[in-house]
Amino acid sequence: MRILMISDTYFPRISGVATSIRSFRQGLELLGHEVDLLIPDYGSCTSEECGIYRIPARNIPFFPEERLMQPRALLKIKTGLKARHYDILHIQTPFVAHYLGNHLARSLKLPVISSYHTYFEAYLGHYYGKIPGPLRKAMARIPSRQQCAAINGLI
Repeated sequence: MRILMISDTYFPRISGVATSIRSFRQGLELLGHEVDLLIPDYGSCTSEECGIYRIPARNIPFFPEERLMQPRALLKIKTGLKARHYDILHIQTPFVAHYLGNHLARSLKLPVISSYHTYFEAYLGHYYGKIPGPLRKAMARIPSRQQCAAINGLI
């Protein structure tokens, strides 16, 4: 199976999500699958693994370790991605990658699945503790439901 993954985060940004993606990718490759990954360019990598496409990205105010992929840059390589004849697109994160991944999946006529790495209803309290709990939960729950409804499967 030929799999295209997309994520808003990956190494050199160290996180549980990046580690999970790397492990997941390696495991799938050991099973004989081909896995390519679309991720933000952090501007600091000198060597690259095969099958990893770093998309030009910009800094995000107040989150210096994160990057925001530029949608136009990703769309420029769509023809090249189509030529790879993927079987499925796997979205790894719920931010820009989710929306770009869904757009790519429709354009490439691929089924799309997503991994749910972070339980945002609990997570938001760490960053936005002054927002009342029920409102924080709604802020996480509403987009999560919309995103889950827009895909073919959820891990």
